[in-house]
Amino acid sequence: MHGLKISDRSTVRVFIAVSVLMLAGATALRASMPSPFAPRVDVRWAATIDDGQRAALEQQFSLRNGVRRDGETWEYDLVDLSTASVAALVAHPGVADTHNIDRAIGRVAPDAPAGTIRLPERRAAALVHSILFDWFLLFWASSIVVSGVWLAADADARD
Repeated sequence: MHGLKISDRSTVRVFIAVSVLMLAGATALRASMPSPFAPRVDVRWAATIDDGQRAALEQQFSLRNGVRRDGETWEYDLVDLSTASVAALVAHPGVADTHNIDRAIGRVAPDAPAGTIRLPERRAAALVHSILFDWFLLFWASSIVVSGVWLAADADARD
């Protein structure tokens, strides 16, 4: 068995470097991209809100997939993430309290858990959190391993 030429070894090293950069960039992209799903928030309704009023407020504030937690507290997928809508929700007199919402600035907390409804405005996030992107990451990680093993095997063959 003959070893790789110096130019071939250089090409493999460049490919490893490109693979490391692609893997690091793709991993950073995924880490910085929000979930493609609506965040889950808790809303504690005022005791004066009846079921009909609650249903109307859920519609008004784009609260979906409601699940009663305890007493007057419900957990929802919040579909309208605009600051105006979130601020209006927390300021509404029928809302006694919320969780996973920064009430001071009218935004959903960044660590709010993901719900089940995909947000149409987050198409890029859906791609970055997809199985296709997982395959992309796997390709670059595999490229690093295979190229490294190839170079190491060639170095052993030379000895």
